[in-house]
Amino acid sequence: SSTRETEYHAKIFKGIRILDKKNNLCETFSVLSPMRVEVELGDNDIYPDADYGISISTPAGQRVTSFATWMYPKKSKQTPCKLSLDIPQIKYSPGSYRISLSATFHSSGEWLDRVENAVIFHVEAADIFRSGKIFTSDYGVLLPEGELDIG
Repeated sequence: SSTRETEYHAKIFKGIRILDKKNNLCETFSVLSPMRVEVELGDNDIYPDADYGISISTPAGQRVTSFATWMYPKKSKQTPCKLSLDIPQIKYSPGSYRISLSATFHSSGEWLDRVENAVIFHVEAADIFRSGKIFTSDYGVLLPEGELDIG
């Protein structure tokens, strides 16, 4: 659970869970495995046009990435009862990560609800290059894409 540093208009976020590819609750994932985040929403019918965000950060507070509904075309006019975030492959280096939630009216900058560090998940190292070498967090936050050739 999280402490709320600021009181917001609404208490929209009711629960969060992280699932593996078999839809089992999970908090530890291998590098490159899929992950699903489901967030239960409540009291949000008062704010049918709210925008929602899910951000992922390192324990030191460095933002790794963010997902926000205002970034995507609107899919539905109905008031949502949950958020679902599917990450096909976790491309973060091994370590612990924190998920934070936000509900806003993005265009006006008004915050409705916010939960910092709503849940923590862990990424375990794997031999992603099939070389016997492990990519650790010492080499960066994100796994490298592309190949380095000498020639």
